[in-house]
Amino acid sequence: MKAALIFDTVNDLVFGKWDSTFIERMKTFSIQESQNDVTENNTVSQLLAPIITSQRVMAAQFGNTYSSIQCKDKTTIVFDEWLDHVFMIISEDYVDDAHRELLDFKTFVQHICGQNINLLHSSIYQDWLSVLLDCRTKGDTIPGANGVIGESGATTSALNALKSVSKSLKLPYNHSHLMLFVGDKLLALYSSRGTEDLSPPDLILLSIQCIAAQEYWLEVQNEDNNPDNQEIIRLPWLSTENSAVVNLCAGPGASPCAPHSIHLAEIAPRITFAVVVDLDLRETGISAYMSNQILSNLRRLLLQRNLELLPNTLDSLEAALKKSTGETDASCSLTLHKYVEEFPGLIHFIYVDRTAGRFLAPDMADCADMLAPDTVRRAVCRSFAVVREGYCAATQLLELAFPGDSRGVSVKELICIHLGLLPASTAVQQARRLAHSVHELAGDVATGAADLL
Repeated sequence: MKAALIFDTVNDLVFGKWDSTFIERMKTFSIQESQNDVTENNTVSQLLAPIITSQRVMAAQFGNTYSSIQCKDKTTIVFDEWLDHVFMIISEDYVDDAHRELLDFKTFVQHICGQNINLLHSSIYQDWLSVLLDCRTKGDTIPGANGVIGESGATTSALNALKSVSKSLKLPYNHSHLMLFVGDKLLALYSSRGTEDLSPPDLILLSIQCIAAQEYWLEVQNEDNNPDNQEIIRLPWLSTENSAVVNLCAGPGASPCAPHSIHLAEIAPRITFAVVVDLDLRETGISAYMSNQILSNLRRLLLQRNLELLPNTLDSLEAALKKSTGETDASCSLTLHKYVEEFPGLIHFIYVDRTAGRFLAPDMADCADMLAPDTVRRAVCRSFAVVREGYCAATQLLELAFPGDSRGVSVKELICIHLGLLPASTAVQQARRLAHSVHELAGDVATGAADLL
């Protein structure tokens, strides 16, 4: 059972995506005598209205909202709010898995809608968001594992090809990124001079867009051989004449609020050429994002009758609006095979860059015989739970070594999974050697920090 829902300020359903199991369960709770006159949207809105209203009351009067609700029938409901809209995931998953999916859900909305959630009233944007949710787990690797499996020569050739293409492209703006993806993995990236770097979350969002495009192209190609006559969700911006506007990360909170134009083209099966053009509205987007956040806080203060904070909030809103108005006027290769022979007993590893907020890991397909994907996902799920509980070795070490001031400190972690029969001393020695190897592969500046292992 799974449902992803968005409700507006009057508890109307703005977006809903669910399976048949969810809607059948909802109908069993309905008190309507005749279900023939009740649409699925109305059924869901009416049945969930008390929970949503309670969520809003808790936020408005007490400033304390629900994080999750767990039912006796193993149903899990997780909540979040953004721009006075309530986001919900209802499923039978673990709470941590549901929270991660909810975060991705909200990020997708910010990515394609920017500050205007009302775009979801359009069937085009509803289909777009629905496809991204479907493609969220269709990648080849664990989400966040940047890089591509292959020879370094392929990466160099791809980068040279992008440089050559950039000379012939005539774009209306000066700043752009040209990329080649293989599946959901970045093979090569070429950015024009002076262009802001893409953040790790940006690359993950763009990789999911590529997976969605690849699924679409495959469905169109097999449309004539579709025995079930299943309807294909049309994505018009994937044609050769069109593009779409997406919002990439910017500002202090690294939220998706910098408008970019994205155009995707199929080079070969599973190989996607992406052009991402900065629309030079970064500062305007940041100011609009801050203004919306302040407006949302202002509304909450009024509901709470907290008039003491009202003047400062209005001053912040005025400053953000002035800035917005003024602006308006104005790669790595990792494969596990070569490590298995060098490090007997090593099953899997993840190299985490805490400073950049990303990690590198070998393709799960390379270790399918040694470590099942479900086992890796359970380990990742557990790690997220540990982080949510406040436990993190790197964070503790950082606080102890640099109390109160950790600016300029780079934190890297290497997480290894070895066979249980391997002696601990051997595992430590392998981890030390592997740290140096992956550290250099990731292109990090060589230091002696890895000797601390």
